[in-house]
Amino acid sequence: MVVTVKNGDRTQQYTVNLVHADEVGLSTFTIGGMNVNGLAGLTTSQGAVLKVNQSGLKGITLQTKDQEASVTVKVNGTQISSSQLANYRLYAQDVVQVVVKDGTTTQEYKVKLVQAENLSLDRFRINGVDIRNLSGLTTTDGAIVEVQDFSSYNGLEVRAQDSAAVVTVKINDSIYTPSQLSNFPFLSGDRVVVEVKNGSLVET
Repeated sequence: MVVTVKNGDRTQQYTVNLVHADEVGLSTFTIGGMNVNGLAGLTTSQGAVLKVNQSGLKGITLQTKDQEASVTVKVNGTQISSSQLANYRLYAQDVVQVVVKDGTTTQEYKVKLVQAENLSLDRFRINGVDIRNLSGLTTTDGAIVEVQDFSSYNGLEVRAQDSAAVVTVKINDSIYTPSQLSNFPFLSGDRVVVEVKNGSLVET
């Protein structure tokens, strides 16, 4: 939409681009074949964390919600062409930044690749059951655990793989140390958030 105001010899033009909010962004975003679109912190300045092993990952796949939108991809500050994306190798310490531009509206994405053992948990159990492989565990929405009987459902065990990492647990926004939770009584609706921090690296 363009509005032009004319007063004598003077003219001022105003331009507004209207786009549907849901259309600004990526419908597909994978790194090494893994979907990263749901990772926590993806569109924040801190960025999301993706754990990789020593062999790294190959390939970045992107698809915008609006076919007319433009995409810019940078790895460690260097712009990567679309022809390079499919076979591009990524390793721990790499930072992937994606900017989607639709008219004057932009959406930014950021993913930091870290060595898997730096932020991994070698123990995460609730009521004695290992939940490390639950779908959605490291996404914004989180994983879901279905419980039939809460009367004897208690206890959380969590331990980082790297002894230098610091683990913080939040249950319904109250902070606990892992040692306080061995007999914690869980109730329906409880939300558990575990944060692993290793130096400047953080994963939730």
